[in-house]
Amino acid sequence: MNRQIIAFSVLILSAILLTGCKETPDSQYIADGNQPITIIAEVQDASPNQNEVAEQNENDSSIPSHISDSILESEKYGRVSIDAEVSSRIKSSASVQAILPGSFAQSDIDFMLEQFFPNKELLKAITEKTKEQIANEIEKIQKQLANPAELTEDDISGMEYALNQLKEQYPTAPEQLAGEPASALLAINPESDNESLYVAADLGFSEPSTLDVVNFRDGSFRNFLVLYLNSDKIFLTSNLLSGRDAAGQNMTLEMAKEKALSYQQELNLSGLELFEVQTGMTEDQKAQGYIAVFRQGIHGSAIAKPQIIDLSGTKQDLAAKWPSDELRVKFDDQGISAIEWNNKGTLVASPAQVETISFQNIMEIAKQQLRNKYAWNENVQYQTEVHVDRIVFEYSIIPLRDEVGAFRIVPTWNFYGGILCKYEDGTTEEFYEGRNDICHLSINAANGSIIS
Repeated sequence: MNRQIIAFSVLILSAILLTGCKETPDSQYIADGNQPITIIAEVQDASPNQNEVAEQNENDSSIPSHISDSILESEKYGRVSIDAEVSSRIKSSASVQAILPGSFAQSDIDFMLEQFFPNKELLKAITEKTKEQIANEIEKIQKQLANPAELTEDDISGMEYALNQLKEQYPTAPEQLAGEPASALLAINPESDNESLYVAADLGFSEPSTLDVVNFRDGSFRNFLVLYLNSDKIFLTSNLLSGRDAAGQNMTLEMAKEKALSYQQELNLSGLELFEVQTGMTEDQKAQGYIAVFRQGIHGSAIAKPQIIDLSGTKQDLAAKWPSDELRVKFDDQGISAIEWNNKGTLVASPAQVETISFQNIMEIAKQQLRNKYAWNENVQYQTEVHVDRIVFEYSIIPLRDEVGAFRIVPTWNFYGGILCKYEDGTTEEFYEGRNDICHLSINAANGSIIS
């Protein structure tokens, strides 16, 4: 893997130096203190040679359902190619809309407490477990130790230590969960200046169920609401399970998608749309379930989240530093186990419809940009096959240069795919194995500028 990272870094560095990026024209806004921003004009003239405007893409008969094309080829260094399905996430005429980072209100907290903690005593941080909780943990560990063939020596040693600790705690453990009563109101924490809330309650699981909410006030545009109901079933996204049914479930992936839509109604997720349903597993890899991902939407179209990986290996949003709403509902056939809601946003203006340039022009721009971005560097020691698998017409978020904390949602053509590495010893490796959010290129559909 080290050879891959080092050589790939050289490839990406050359791409950064060679890629031509045109600025996206800024919108004109009127702002009056803390009043909502009003859109006056959203799209300026397109750059030279790209001002041919077609009908809206949904009516553009020139858009094929599939495209195959060779963009760049070198016998020594590899190739760049498109073999992609073309699709649209935009369900109505394309529009542009302004959006601001928001914050969680008391009404959000009240709704969650009413839904998941009805008539339950709310407590502050709880460090002591009940006899029943300890007994359940002891039983769970003993079952795992009964199958030592599946465990390493370190696993067994750690579990035996935990088992002894639990057995020592059991005699003095309380029958019922105890703790200092907690307020259900958001409050400013004088130590951090953040608005926050943390409460716990006994819902009958092995660990107390908790609700943790923070609105950061440091200008970072961050906030989160995390509800953990059953800590034994905190499912994590698994690339290994991508597109598969969760083993041991009574529901298939298709059934899980239907269930996710029902949660959208039950949780009153106004303004959020189902983006995807992932298959995940618990950290100990003992249980599998599903993760429904909801994102801010316009006219029923969820905003995309195309990503790249920088040279340090960190995931980075391609279009903006602030990625807007992302709410994850983690569940299985027994119901919801957790809800994680990050970076709540607020739409602040009515959408302005825009005309988009023709798909033919988009493809001409894309071909030139892909050639520039992946121009070969002689220092690359192996062949690479850069492949575009999906071309999607969807909304993306870009920051407004003159409005700190303000962002714009624009229609884009996003080119997703990956990079296959072919080494001298004959082995191959997909650099982004299991990822479906890697975007080689994002083009503003209204004027053909490159979003970067």
